[in-house]
Amino acid sequence: MIQAQAASESADNDLARGAALRTRTAAICKAVPKRSAAKWSGKVVSLDANGDGKGVLEIEIAPDVMVKTWNNSFSDVMDETLIEPTDPLFDKVLKLKEDQIVTFSGKFPDDDANCIRENSLTLRGSLDTPGFIMKFTDVS
Repeated sequence: MIQAQAASESADNDLARGAALRTRTAAICKAVPKRSAAKWSGKVVSLDANGDGKGVLEIEIAPDVMVKTWNNSFSDVMDETLIEPTDPLFDKVLKLKEDQIVTFSGKFPDDDANCIRENSLTLRGSLDTPGFIMKFTDVS
């Protein structure tokens, strides 16, 4: 992640950023072959709810690198990452605080372009401040 961020920062154009993204994607596929996280740690950056009252969670795992749910039902229709109020995980997340260090587990939705789904709208955003989408299964 950090290498891709540095490559994006020093890139002269988006062609060079595209090469950095390709390199990062290959590294992610190799490092996370089962597209899942078990007992990873990070800092809670955001706790929220969407318009339907479903839980939205964002955890920073490295500087400017996030693992998160979608924040709206439209984007989440395929991945189902929003935390349902009836899910026992919702009650666990309710007790968290921003800036708290947590341990978490979950599954990353597959993505053809980035190996695991990433929510940035631009190439630069994907490299500089990536937000990887996760269906959380546990947070403590």
